[in-house]
Amino acid sequence: MTMPTLKSVKLIALTALTLSGAVMAAELPIKPGMWETTTTTSGMAALMGKDGTETTQECVKERSINTKEFMQNADDCKVTQDKVSGNTLSFAMECTTRGIATTAKGEVTSDGDTGKGKMEMTMNMGGQKQSFSMSWTAKRVGDC
Repeated sequence: MTMPTLKSVKLIALTALTLSGAVMAAELPIKPGMWETTTTTSGMAALMGKDGTETTQECVKERSINTKEFMQNADDCKVTQDKVSGNTLSFAMECTTRGIATTAKGEVTSDGDTGKGKMEMTMNMGGQKQSFSMSWTAKRVGDC
Protein backbone atom coordinates (compact mmCIF):
# COMPACT_ATOMS: atom_id res chain seq x y z
CA MET A 1 0.00 0.00 0.00
CA THR A 2 1.19 3.50 -0.69
CA MET A 3 -1.11 4.99 1.93
CA PRO A 4 -1.50 4.48 4.75
CA THR A 5 1.61 2.55 5.64
CA LEU A 6 3.28 2.90 8.99
CA LYS A 7 5.92 5.03 7.29
CA SER A 8 3.22 7.30 5.85
CA VAL A 9 1.45 7.60 9.19
CA LYS A 10 4.71 8.52 10.90
CA LEU A 11 5.42 10.95 8.09
CA ILE A 12 2.10 12.67 8.71
CA ALA A 13 2.92 13.06 12.38
CA LEU A 14 6.47 14.23 11.85
CA THR A 15 5.66 16.38 8.89
CA ALA A 16 2.80 18.00 10.70
CA LEU A 17 5.54 19.86 12.55
CA THR A 18 8.08 20.16 9.76
CA LEU A 19 6.90 20.99 6.25
CA SER A 20 6.30 24.33 4.60
CA GLY A 21 3.64 25.63 2.31
CA ALA A 22 3.78 29.34 1.71
CA VAL A 23 1.27 28.97 -1.12
CA MET A 24 -1.44 27.41 1.06
CA ALA A 25 -3.81 29.37 3.28
CA ALA A 26 -3.89 27.06 6.32
CA GLU A 27 -0.45 27.03 7.89
CA LEU A 28 1.33 27.58 11.20
CA PRO A 29 4.78 29.12 11.70
CA ILE A 30 7.61 26.99 13.12
CA LYS A 31 11.29 27.67 13.72
CA PRO A 32 13.86 25.85 11.60
CA GLY A 33 16.35 23.65 13.45
CA MET A 34 16.71 20.20 14.97
CA TRP A 35 13.33 18.90 16.13
CA GLU A 36 12.70 15.92 18.39
CA THR A 37 9.31 14.24 17.98
CA THR A 38 7.83 11.59 20.27
CA THR A 39 4.99 9.66 18.65
CA THR A 40 2.61 7.34 20.52
CA THR A 41 0.33 4.99 18.59
CA SER A 42 -2.45 2.71 19.77
CA GLY A 43 -4.75 0.28 18.03
CA MET A 44 -2.21 -0.56 15.34
CA ALA A 45 -1.05 -3.96 16.62
CA ALA A 46 -3.40 -5.91 14.37
CA LEU A 47 -2.58 -3.68 11.44
CA MET A 48 1.18 -3.24 11.71
CA GLY A 49 2.37 -4.72 14.97
CA LYS A 50 3.75 -1.33 15.99
CA ASP A 51 1.79 -0.03 18.99
CA GLY A 52 3.93 2.00 21.34
CA THR A 53 6.09 5.09 21.55
CA GLU A 54 8.96 6.20 19.33
CA THR A 55 11.21 9.27 19.46
CA THR A 56 12.98 10.62 16.37
CA GLN A 57 15.02 13.70 15.47
CA GLU A 58 15.01 15.55 12.18
CA CYS A 59 16.58 18.71 10.81
CA VAL A 60 13.78 21.06 9.76
CA LYS A 61 14.54 23.84 7.29
CA GLU A 62 11.00 25.04 6.62
CA ARG A 63 9.23 27.84 8.48
CA SER A 64 5.61 26.66 8.50
CA ILE A 65 3.28 23.67 8.83
CA ASN A 66 0.81 22.92 6.04
CA THR A 67 -1.53 19.96 5.50
CA LYS A 68 -1.74 20.01 1.71
CA GLU A 69 2.02 20.20 1.38
CA PHE A 70 2.71 17.18 3.56
CA MET A 71 0.15 15.14 1.64
CA GLN A 72 1.46 16.10 -1.80
CA ASN A 73 3.07 12.68 -2.42
CA ALA A 74 0.00 10.70 -1.36
CA ASP A 75 -1.58 10.36 -4.81
CA ASP A 76 -4.56 8.36 -3.55
CA CYS A 77 -5.45 10.87 -0.82
CA LYS A 78 -7.13 14.22 -0.63
CA VAL A 79 -7.22 16.76 2.15
CA THR A 80 -10.87 17.49 2.95
CA GLN A 81 -10.29 20.03 5.71
CA ASP A 82 -7.43 22.28 6.72
CA LYS A 83 -8.17 25.21 8.96
CA VAL A 84 -6.09 27.34 11.31
CA SER A 85 -7.63 28.77 14.46
CA GLY A 86 -5.15 30.60 16.67
CA ASN A 87 -2.08 28.37 16.88
CA THR A 88 -3.93 25.14 15.98
CA LEU A 89 -4.25 23.61 12.53
CA SER A 90 -7.09 21.09 12.09
CA PHE A 91 -7.11 18.66 9.18
CA ALA A 92 -9.08 15.79 7.69
CA MET A 93 -8.28 13.55 4.75
CA GLU A 94 -9.67 10.63 2.77
CA CYS A 95 -7.68 7.97 0.92
CA THR A 96 -8.56 4.99 -1.23
CA THR A 97 -5.74 2.61 -2.11
CA ARG A 98 -6.22 -0.86 -3.56
CA GLY A 99 -9.86 -0.83 -2.48
CA ILE A 100 -9.09 0.19 1.09
CA ALA A 101 -10.92 3.34 2.15
CA THR A 102 -9.25 5.38 4.87
CA THR A 103 -10.36 8.48 6.72
CA ALA A 104 -8.27 10.52 9.12
CA LYS A 105 -8.88 13.56 11.25
CA GLY A 106 -6.47 15.43 13.47
CA GLU A 107 -4.97 18.63 14.74
CA VAL A 108 -1.58 20.19 15.30
CA THR A 109 -0.75 22.98 17.73
CA SER A 110 2.54 24.89 17.59
CA ASP A 111 4.07 27.95 19.19
CA GLY A 112 7.09 27.84 16.88
CA ASP A 113 9.47 26.06 19.32
CA THR A 114 7.18 23.27 20.54
CA GLY A 115 4.19 21.45 19.19
CA LYS A 116 1.74 18.67 19.77
CA GLY A 117 -0.87 16.87 17.77
CA LYS A 118 -3.23 13.97 17.49
CA MET A 119 -4.85 11.98 14.73
CA GLU A 120 -7.56 9.32 14.51
CA MET A 121 -7.55 7.06 11.46
CA THR A 122 -10.06 4.41 10.32
CA MET A 123 -9.46 1.92 7.52
CA ASN A 124 -12.20 -0.16 5.89
CA MET A 125 -10.68 -3.34 4.47
CA GLY A 126 -13.32 -5.50 2.81
CA GLY A 127 -15.98 -4.57 5.33
CA GLN A 128 -13.69 -4.89 8.33
CA LYS A 129 -12.86 -1.62 10.05
CA GLN A 130 -9.56 -1.04 11.78
CA SER A 131 -9.07 2.13 13.79
CA PHE A 132 -6.03 3.56 15.45
CA SER A 133 -4.92 6.76 17.05
CA MET A 134 -1.69 8.64 17.19
CA SER A 135 -0.49 11.52 19.30
CA TRP A 136 2.79 13.35 19.23
CA THR A 137 4.79 16.04 20.93
CA ALA A 138 7.69 17.85 19.36
CA LYS A 139 10.25 20.39 20.44
CA ARG A 140 13.05 22.30 18.81
CA VAL A 141 16.24 21.09 20.47
CA GLY A 142 18.77 23.34 18.72
CA ASP A 143 20.35 24.13 15.39
CA CYS A 144 20.96 21.48 12.75
